[in-house]
Amino acid sequence: MRNMTKQMNNGITLIALVITIIVLLILAGVTIATLTGENGILTKASDANRETEIASVKEQAQLDITNWVAGKMENGEDATVDTWEDIKTILDEANTDEENRYYVEVTEEGVETPSGYIVPIEELYTNSSENSDFDENELTIGTAINADKYGQKVTNYTVQTSEMSTNVWRLFYQDNNYTYLITDESIGSYVPSRYYSSYTNSSMVSIIGQKLNPMLLEKENFFIEDNTNNNLRATAWLTDTTKWAEYVNDDAIFAIASPTMELYVNSFNATASTNGTSSIRLNVTGNGYYVVNNPTLETSYNWGIYNKDTASSWWIASPNWINANNVFTVEMASKMFGGNTAVSNSYAIRPIVCIPTSVFNSKYLSSLVDE
Repeated sequence: MRNMTKQMNNGITLIALVITIIVLLILAGVTIATLTGENGILTKASDANRETEIASVKEQAQLDITNWVAGKMENGEDATVDTWEDIKTILDEANTDEENRYYVEVTEEGVETPSGYIVPIEELYTNSSENSDFDENELTIGTAINADKYGQKVTNYTVQTSEMSTNVWRLFYQDNNYTYLITDESIGSYVPSRYYSSYTNSSMVSIIGQKLNPMLLEKENFFIEDNTNNNLRATAWLTDTTKWAEYVNDDAIFAIASPTMELYVNSFNATASTNGTSSIRLNVTGNGYYVVNNPTLETSYNWGIYNKDTASSWWIASPNWINANNVFTVEMASKMFGGNTAVSNSYAIRPIVCIPTSVFNSKYLSSLVDE
């Protein structure tokens, strides 16, 4: 009996030991999987370190590139970034201390991080415009840059349209956010009353049309539902971007029929100030804009982007008012609805296209020629 009991105890002890070992092996397997598996703690920690390092290098590289582009833009220089070699030059020039660089090297594949990870070149810089990110409510007319290049021909901006014969575009205005190009010719023959009549009130003036007339927008009594004057109805038609989409290429955000008064005046003043000529000043009345201080033009002044061609006067895409001191092209446009010119007269347009300045400077700035 004692021997039997002893044997049974020994058997139970052996079974318990085996079970214990099995449980420990299972626990060990679970622990190892938890630590090193595809979703394990160590794997996740490694992935987190990798993502953190890549994000850090990417952020620093983009900052270096942005600073380089901004510096070039401020100096009116070519800010083109087309190849990975351009990226390498920019980063290497910004980080001359090779021993303390945040990256190892720049290759065609991308920027190598200290741990050997790669930040792809295409994630650092792109020349294509992100039109889908454009927020028309954020549109503003900023401080002019590169004014010495206004009026120069943009040789590589082309669109196929039925009305244009020369397909020549010139730099009209530029700030740090947006660049505006104007056609080199007056286009078409438009009778105002035939085109604006479908716009029944100022609520039809697009957000873009309002943002490009900031002086009037600040008055808070123009772009309102019950303001139905013909100047605003014409502005609605001229700044309706759906009407002029044929002038937009893949890089442009929108096109309108002609520059607004403020674009016109800001562009003229930015250029005139470099030549010592008088500037144009805008006043705002209950009827819209009027222009004072008729400028004294110097013979060396590039008047081409502001003057009409020989065909006809051209239409300004703004509410405006007749004033004796208006510049000629603005005066002709402003007489559309005044007592001196009937609305049955015809006028031409000179379309304006808007391109993000970062895109313009990278793809078009180097193509400008003074002719």
